[in-house]
Amino acid sequence: MNMYKIKDHPNLSFKLINRVTGWVTFVIASMTYILTAESTASLWDCGEFITTSVGLQVGHPPGAPLFMIISRLFAIFAPSADTQAYMINCMSAICSGLTILFLFWSITHLARKLIVKEGEEMTMGQMFAILGASLIGSLTYTFTDTFWFSAVEGEVYAFSSLFTAIVFWLILKWEDVANQLHSDRWLILIAYLTGLSIGVHLLNLLCLPAIVLVYYYKKTPNATAKGSLIALLGSGVLVAAVLYGIVPGIVKVGGWFELLFVNGLGMSFNSGVVVYIVLLAAALIWGVYESYTEKNKTRMAISFILTIALLGIPFYGHGPSSIVIGILVIAALGIYLAPNVQAKIKEKWRISARTMNTAMLCTMMIVIGYSSYALIVIRSTANTPMDQNSPEDIFTLGEYLGREQYGTRPLFYGPAFSSKVALDVKDGYCIPRQSETGSKYVRKEKTSPDEKDSYIELPGRIEYEYAQNMLFPRMYSSSHAQLYKQWVDVKGHDVPYDQCGEMVMVNIPTQWENIKFFFTYQLNFMYWRYFMWNFAGRQNDIQGSGEIEHGNWITGIPFIDNILVGNQELLPQDLKDNKGHNVFYCLPLILGLIGLFWQAYRNQRGIQQFWVVFFLFFMTGIAIVLYLNQTPAQPRERDYAYAGSFYAFAIWVGMGVAGLIQWCSRMKPEQRLIAGATEEEAEKIRKTLEEKRAKFITEEEEAELQYKLDSLYETYVPYKPSAAMACILSIICLLVPIQMASQTWDDHDRSGRFVARDFGQNYLMTLQEKGNPIIYTNGDNDTFPLWYNQETEGFRTDARTCNLSYLQTDWYIDQMKRPAYDSPSLPITWDRVEYVEGQNEYIPVRPEMKAFIDSYFKQANELAAKGDTTILSLVHSIFGENPYELKEIINRWMLGKNDQLKELLKKTGKDIQLPLIPTDSIVMKIDEEAVRRSGMKIPEALGDSIPEYMTITLRDANGSPKRALYKSELMMLEMLANANWERPIYMAITVGGENHLGMGNHFTQEGLAYRFTPFDTEKLDSKIDSEKMYDNLMKKFKFGGIDQPGIYIDENVMRMCYTHRRIFTQLVGQLIKEGKKDKALAALDYAEKVIPAYNVPYDWANGAFQMAESYYQLGQNEKANKIIDDLANKSLEYMIWYLSLNDSQLAIAGENFVYNASLLDAEIRLMEKYKSEELAKHYSEQLDQLYNEYVTRMKGK
Repeated sequence: MNMYKIKDHPNLSFKLINRVTGWVTFVIASMTYILTAESTASLWDCGEFITTSVGLQVGHPPGAPLFMIISRLFAIFAPSADTQAYMINCMSAICSGLTILFLFWSITHLARKLIVKEGEEMTMGQMFAILGASLIGSLTYTFTDTFWFSAVEGEVYAFSSLFTAIVFWLILKWEDVANQLHSDRWLILIAYLTGLSIGVHLLNLLCLPAIVLVYYYKKTPNATAKGSLIALLGSGVLVAAVLYGIVPGIVKVGGWFELLFVNGLGMSFNSGVVVYIVLLAAALIWGVYESYTEKNKTRMAISFILTIALLGIPFYGHGPSSIVIGILVIAALGIYLAPNVQAKIKEKWRISARTMNTAMLCTMMIVIGYSSYALIVIRSTANTPMDQNSPEDIFTLGEYLGREQYGTRPLFYGPAFSSKVALDVKDGYCIPRQSETGSKYVRKEKTSPDEKDSYIELPGRIEYEYAQNMLFPRMYSSSHAQLYKQWVDVKGHDVPYDQCGEMVMVNIPTQWENIKFFFTYQLNFMYWRYFMWNFAGRQNDIQGSGEIEHGNWITGIPFIDNILVGNQELLPQDLKDNKGHNVFYCLPLILGLIGLFWQAYRNQRGIQQFWVVFFLFFMTGIAIVLYLNQTPAQPRERDYAYAGSFYAFAIWVGMGVAGLIQWCSRMKPEQRLIAGATEEEAEKIRKTLEEKRAKFITEEEEAELQYKLDSLYETYVPYKPSAAMACILSIICLLVPIQMASQTWDDHDRSGRFVARDFGQNYLMTLQEKGNPIIYTNGDNDTFPLWYNQETEGFRTDARTCNLSYLQTDWYIDQMKRPAYDSPSLPITWDRVEYVEGQNEYIPVRPEMKAFIDSYFKQANELAAKGDTTILSLVHSIFGENPYELKEIINRWMLGKNDQLKELLKKTGKDIQLPLIPTDSIVMKIDEEAVRRSGMKIPEALGDSIPEYMTITLRDANGSPKRALYKSELMMLEMLANANWERPIYMAITVGGENHLGMGNHFTQEGLAYRFTPFDTEKLDSKIDSEKMYDNLMKKFKFGGIDQPGIYIDENVMRMCYTHRRIFTQLVGQLIKEGKKDKALAALDYAEKVIPAYNVPYDWANGAFQMAESYYQLGQNEKANKIIDDLANKSLEYMIWYLSLNDSQLAIAGENFVYNASLLDAEIRLMEKYKSEELAKHYSEQLDQLYNEYVTRMKGK
């Protein structure tokens, strides 16, 4: 093709130069990511993904089987177990480098189409402009904050981005060959990759609208706005067909076959699925064959409809309604595809055999790609140690794919956060109105080995119906009510609410307040802020909640930043030194905006390209914002979800370079024929006009002919810059990604960092070495690093990590009841029918039952005192000798294993039904010898005696009595009852008090975990086992390389560092209390060494204040003064910073000012207490001055 030839340089090939330059860009990006990759697992989901990949285990829904397979391949080549994580991180780095490669080639394709006229040879200037635009656009994306973050860790987002890049490039590749024979193979390849991408992440489906637009514009030379809109609507149908059709539909129809063959025909589990797979494969092959041979149009239509039906696409929804919808859709499709109907309708509405064949082949490829999910079922059936949700049959796989454990959120219509549940009156009672989303099937527990396999039907997800609803509900979560009000001043409006006959008023937010929250928080804070991080600049890497000093976007241009977030020159030093402080001076943003407008106004092809890129940008950005409907106070920044949107904008950045080159070349507008017009046609009109002018022509006729002639031409700016101009401007613009790299390198370089791995090991090293200990965890960052260490590196496989949030589910209890590596099963004796889903989800606590039980014991004891022990024996047989003892309560009251008790409760006539817990103060008999053998610390206050019983007071985190225990809490009690202290049980210190079961007063801290003990450690002053804790911190714990000068510590890692510094201060405080001052000083000095202040600055939140006080107590005043001086100066800097803000900004930050003032006051009092008068005076004077200034300004408002 001429456009690949370079004018006056016959030996040069643009194709070759384009490929070589693209690979050079790939090498730059890949080496950048490999050099900065994390050396081991990272925090959040990375530890889990690496663990599932190495062992091909089942991770959290909806899974990522293809990611697991490819990651496993990389892990195989790791030289040792502890480098497997690094190999998987390198896979992400290479995937990200390939993403940059395809981005480069996509920009060259788009720019070439706009710069080089079809049929003409390319000039050297044009070539340099195209390559310069592509290089700068792709390198800009290389160094964006969001993409780089995902590129250096073992997560799915780098792989997902690669699929986005390849699929987008492939549709552009198809555009070049669309008119050639067999060009549809590119579409089939795109379909295959789309199916494969489902096994990584569903984000890739959002590329389909852009792909459909490219297809439409290529197939329709005279494209219209109406046609473009129809194409977009069609792309929406296509996305829905895959996301809500094929993905759940295969599972749904497969489930119907499974029920038929297992429940109906009495065959074994999964037999129906096997038959379904065979039939689906046969239908796909038949459909492809019939549409390819075109022998019989009726058979062709039937095969197509049968395939669509077997894929489950028509059966949208749940229950019988989905079947009705499916039948109607199939009937409509059958009528439409009937040969006689096809013959009668207009040609443009007919479905050709080639179209049907391509559709069948694309569908087949999607299904083949999607089949990677077979791995999930196969591995789950193998009962791997990590088997989340246990999706071992078609029904549990459906729940797994549907992410049902995460619940739902309203999108288009639903309740507000203050909405009340609709109530109905039934039999005189107020009943909450509920709706059931279909039903689900689970495997029936067999009562004998000879019983046939079968499924039982259970109710589906139960949801409450609300009396007050609104369109587009953005503020919907009742648990986030106060947080919504922090973002929007919610006045609301009152609406009537029928409370079972009583009309009350309920205040719900107005539609405008709802929309305002969407724009203020969801769109601005949770999208545009991230966007500006990547293309304007970032204030720091501290996750904020709207504060003026944390996590905002900045530009580096003082007068703009001063207006937005205050004077950045006056920021506290720790914020100035934050490695996440990046300034790009808006240069990438400006280039992108130039490129956006240049592309849109270049010509007809340009505006078409603009809409293609725009919908890629929109669907992978703002559309996700609409779908996620996020609540405030997210646990982490969510910018990784929008990487595809930033990818699209990087295309515009490249186009901006091309636009600048054109503008600087001062090219003058010229005229050219429009598409479809010929020079002969123009010459004919011109001749007619000249002839008539020579004779006679009216003004109207002349104007008409002139208009016809003008309409054949369009004004355009020829793109023919000089090679020198294109090179010079490209080199100048290259400074933009170079500036970005210089700013972002330090906060993305994770090389040499082992924090997640080492801190995970520290949790495990806290545990006793003998006895197969158990540790309870709850969150991602106190669970996944432990799993990674145990499953991937084989560290402390004798211990068992038990996540309390999963312990509420039957599938996780199943796993905990199985041995894993060197750890025996957890001490849970309940049968599966006793904890299966729907059974014992919670058990009420009924302390009023105590009086009922005590009355029986009182009467029995009175009779026994008179010599009649018959009744006492009967009471013992019903309630047990100690009715409030833990094992008695579990067996008799929770599991109902005593028929006499059931009969007695029936006879009371008080509708007392089991299960229940008859007291909120449970006692547990203590095996003294087991406690002595356990290795736990026995409080000195007890001497050699051990109490006979311990008391478990059922209280929540606020000290209020619990009214029910959930399944996870029941399992904790079950394990406590059966472990008998010889199997140590621990609680990670990062687990919130709401999960402590009211047993915090029985904990002894040994490091990063509390050990359950039978002692009231608060009363006995034995909260810390200083000997074990000292040994753990000083001899066993590792610190991930955080003592290396210049190592990057992001906010999440910093929190872990804070936790470690705090436990050092707790240990030191205990050692000082015990009079072990030498050990206390050694621990303090060691903490300073391994958690140095130059990487982890002193902060009130990380125990630095307590460190200073401990140094004072140990007579180390110089060390103490250094720490307290740093702390006081930090508080002072923040106060000065807040006072530098304007009045409206200060009003928002007022609470933070007062907080820092209170910290400074406490620090001054500590100085005074330990006779550091000079320091105290210095800060006291400034505190008074600044606080008075604050009060004056607030009064002025």
